Amino acid sequence: MASTTDQRWLLLRHRTWWAVLDVPRKLRKVIGKPRFAASLKTHDLATAQARRWSYLAQWRAQIDAHTSGAAEALNITEEGLAWRDTLERIDRGDPATVNTFRSASGPYPEDPDRPYTPQEDAREVARMTIQDRLEDLHHLHGRTTDADTLAGLAFGTATPLTTFVKEWLAEGGRRGPYPPRTISMYRADVQRLADWLTAEGIPQLVESVTRKVAGRWVLALSKSDRERETTNRRITAVSAYWDWLRRRHDIDLDPWSRQRLSLARSSTDDGEDDNHRAYTDSEMLRLLLGPANTEMHDAIRLAALSGMRQGELYRLRVSDCQGGRFLVRKGKSSAARRFVPIHSNLEAIVSQRLAGKATDAFLMHEESRTDNNRAAPFSKRFRTYRLSLGVTDKANEDDRQDRVNFHSFRHWFVTQARRHADQAVVARIVGHAQQTITDGRYNHGPGIDTERACVEAVKLPTP
Repeated sequence: MASTTDQRWLLLRHRTWWAVLDVPRKLRKVIGKPRFAASLKTHDLATAQARRWSYLAQWRAQIDAHTSGAAEALNITEEGLAWRDTLERIDRGDPATVNTFRSASGPYPEDPDRPYTPQEDAREVARMTIQDRLEDLHHLHGRTTDADTLAGLAFGTATPLTTFVKEWLAEGGRRGPYPPRTISMYRADVQRLADWLTAEGIPQLVESVTRKVAGRWVLALSKSDRERETTNRRITAVSAYWDWLRRRHDIDLDPWSRQRLSLARSSTDDGEDDNHRAYTDSEMLRLLLGPANTEMHDAIRLAALSGMRQGELYRLRVSDCQGGRFLVRKGKSSAARRFVPIHSNLEAIVSQRLAGKATDAFLMHEESRTDNNRAAPFSKRFRTYRLSLGVTDKANEDDRQDRVNFHSFRHWFVTQARRHADQAVVARIVGHAQQTITDGRYNHGPGIDTERACVEAVKLPTP
């Protein structure tokens, strides 16, 4: 951490640096002020960084005297990292830091003939100051976990668990940047681990997460998460974080291998959930005839008469809807890239949505998002719409997920299309991998006329 950017517990007033520390909200009436503040009588940031410690120690002692072992508003991680930065600047011989921590020169106790150098003197004074703080936490306030965390961070033997999460998520994984939804979930999963460590009295340090500790957390998750898939997703998130820490910060730990829970069933070859089913004609009619706005009306029909996934539909741009065909550029597998004939019953919808738009505009323009998860807001609205019509089916009353959702339109399309065409034709239209090497490698498609005939054979139910 560069000394020019470390302004924790510092405030610049009229070109003079002050040390400041917020009082925990619960203690402000008792202590009589919302914040401690004292002038450090210097214009130099490096000097202020070193001088702040004497004030911080006094103020923390006052706060600790009114607490019962809880570290309200006292960020031990920040304190430890700031001390580590101070010790590193002393080791580099930073003049302002060295001069601030120097005591009266004197000989080494073990070697009276050898005097202290200014740098060695400053290092010894700083370490003694840290040790006094650790003993205060240990013996006076019983905050053993906080003391261990502070010591590990200050002396460089520990890595704070959540400090590098932002940097990790910004860089992404081995396959590239993470999409926004993944970033949100991964951040929450690492924070869930950090919160659990605190609740268990374990320091929030990377080094604290041994295989045994990781196994305890997985066991706790397996009892709180309703689905094993959810637990495995959380394990995947923290494992990805540890993998990044090993590559970027030389962390030699891997507590997450073989921690995933076994699943009772396996997924299908193309990664789609095989627990969903197609809509019945009765359910289709309710969804088609319900009180829907234009976006809902169009999305239902576009999905039902093309077999496209929701994400594929919402990634379509004007340039992808030309010549009577949809061009699906990206999907769950390599087979997902394909042309899909535009059903004659969709021509009016598509024509209206293309009118007056630039070639790079989205077909489904209602969503403002432009990332790969731009369909997520609509997914929530569709669920609300579906449930309002009573279209729901859960295998068990306590299940979180329905057996029907927007993906069920894809199931319905495939079911209808297979009544009029063979498997290879339908598979190419919906972007499934072919089941045989003959169709997958050597057959280059049944032809646009055959595919169009298959699509046209699918008819929406009528009352």
